[in-house]
Amino acid sequence: MRALAFVALAAAAPAMAQATDDQWLEAPHGTQALEWARAKTAASQTKIRAMPTYATVKAELASALATGAAEPDITLMGQRAVRFLRDAEHPYGLLQLARRGDDGLPGAWRTVLDVGQLRKTENAPLELQAYDLSSACLAPSFSRCLLRLSPAGGDEVEIREFDLDQARFVEGGFRTPKARAFAEWLG
Repeated sequence: MRALAFVALAAAAPAMAQATDDQWLEAPHGTQALEWARAKTAASQTKIRAMPTYATVKAELASALATGAAEPDITLMGQRAVRFLRDAEHPYGLLQLARRGDDGLPGAWRTVLDVGQLRKTENAPLELQAYDLSSACLAPSFSRCLLRLSPAGGDEVEIREFDLDQARFVEGGFRTPKARAFAEWLG
């Protein structure tokens, strides 16, 4: 049995070695990884700028951006509507909550989290990774949500439990250290 395990391990060794050849890319701020990314970006930009439609598409995008902020993402959860709104006045975004009326439409919006203010309070360059909050908030009340905060918009996040009704993070609630992670409520 031991010989069989050794043979399997020996056969897997080349694949394992190949998988680790790119480990240097895993460090989010590694010098070699950043240099590689800059070189790939420059090469891609050169190819994109050479496309015949580049000038037209660039002008259309600039025009669309000049018209104002994008429509906010709205998630309907039971009797709640939650939206993440970004505009010129709030470039880091506002998480807002509204109660839905009998007609299903949201009422007045109330800001429950100002990400710009959170950045100032915690003296950290946090970004809220807003996505479909229906899987991040605990049914059926949808009052507790697991919010994904990333330092400087990176792919590592800190997940924190947030109380929409109280408009604050839950003291002693669910919280993860910064990592490449995802969490959602079960049940």
